Amino acid sequence: MKRVALLLFLAPFAFAQTQVPNVFEDGQPAKAAEVNANFAALLERISALESQLEEQQILSVANKTYRLHFWSTRVERFDANPQNSSTESGFWNVDLENGEYSLTFNNDADRTASLEVIKDTTGDLYADGSLHLNSEVAGEIETLFWTQNADVVSLAETLGGVPIARLSVVEGATVIFSSASDVKSNADTGNDSCGNGSERCYGDSYKNLMYFGLKII
Repeated sequence: MKRVALLLFLAPFAFAQTQVPNVFEDGQPAKAAEVNANFAALLERISALESQLEEQQILSVANKTYRLHFWSTRVERFDANPQNSSTESGFWNVDLENGEYSLTFNNDADRTASLEVIKDTTGDLYADGSLHLNSEVAGEIETLFWTQNADVVSLAETLGGVPIARLSVVEGATVIFSSASDVKSNADTGNDSCGNGSERCYGDSYKNLMYFGLKII
């Protein structure tokens, strides 16, 4: 009886999404098989909606904290020749970054996320072959803003801002991850400091990054 009561309560909403097989008119006898077929159609739709809701609840990252790891590599070379056939050495840049953070998705009104640095090291390889390393201070906390659409969580630096990272949510929200790469050839950088120092710079670049997080709370 509770199930029937739920069906009757949800019927106006279910009809907006589901077409029942039988429609009755005043004075027309209702056959049990036809009535049962209508209820079966509604039950099928309600079960599908319940499954969708349950899946969303399972994948929600709200009030969860993750140990998040980040790796990034960027290699770039620039010169003044857009055909990439220049004999000049040009100049190049290599950036490396490896970080470990604690990321908490707060379930507050603005959906803030607290990103705490555990360790973060960046490396810059200079033209003379020397590698310069810098580390962030552990314990530094940055406030971000998050939204979630099904199994994808987006992080932005401002409320409603452009996402700076999108993370896939899997394994019942116990794992979040993202991986991306970008390759450019002979790209116009918009910078006029190549060649004789006043020519437009063109460059090849390869960038890749990966985030991987495990739920700890």
